[in-house]
Amino acid sequence: MLFRCRFSYSCEVTGGKLYRGMFGNRMIMGGFDVVFDCVGTSRTFHDSLRWLKARGSYVKIGHHIRPVAFDETPTWWQDLQIIGINAHGMELYEGRQISTFDLVIDLLRKGRCSLDGFITHRFKLDRYKDAFRAMIERPEEVIKVVLEID
Repeated sequence: MLFRCRFSYSCEVTGGKLYRGMFGNRMIMGGFDVVFDCVGTSRTFHDSLRWLKARGSYVKIGHHIRPVAFDETPTWWQDLQIIGINAHGMELYEGRQISTFDLVIDLLRKGRCSLDGFITHRFKLDRYKDAFRAMIERPEEVIKVVLEID
């Protein structure tokens, strides 16, 4: 029921039309311009791609503890843009399979790679508007922004 409500609500808000496809898939034609996925599970990835209008942007912010799987159909059918990262690839490193995330943590702990220079801007939490302004107005200067909580 919740699944149907989310799609119905999205249609109502965007003025889009709900289409029902094979295998229980649903897709909104004329959906949102941008969807920010702050959860990052396979289900939210799947749904988010179907809530976007043609040439919309999916921004993956959240990460789930497990790798995600998703149907790529909306990306080529609707010409969607996927922005963000998926930190759950697998690597063959020194003769063993290891997740990309675990490999980076291991390399950091051993001092074999450094994050120096990745954080380019720091703002107090109450200055979040200044942080967003920096990202929007000077993207060539920004790699990573940290919002500090006292």
